[in-house]
Amino acid sequence: MRYPDLPEDDQDQFVSFYRAEYPRTYRLALSVGMHPAGAKEITDEAFTRALERWDRIARFGRAGRVGPAGDDQSGETFLATTTS
Repeated sequence: MRYPDLPEDDQDQFVSFYRAEYPRTYRLALSVGMHPAGAKEITDEAFTRALERWDRIARFGRAGRVGPAGDDQSGETFLATTTS
C-alpha cells in the first residue's frame, strides 16, 4: 500500500492514522443515524480527502496531535483501493 506522492514517513503515518481512526469515524457516522452503506461512503470520502491533504494534516501528527495506530483492521478494503 504505497502512495507515490507522499514521502515514505508520511505514508507510514497515514496508514497508522487510518487504521486508528477509520473504525471510530465509521461508528460516528452510524451513531448519527446513517445507514451502514452511507456511513461507509462518507467515511471513505473523509479519508480520501484526508489523504489529499495529508501534507497539512501530518504536521499536526508531528506535533503529537494524531493518535497512534490501533489494532483494528476495519476499513482495509478502502485502504487497498486507494493504492493503485
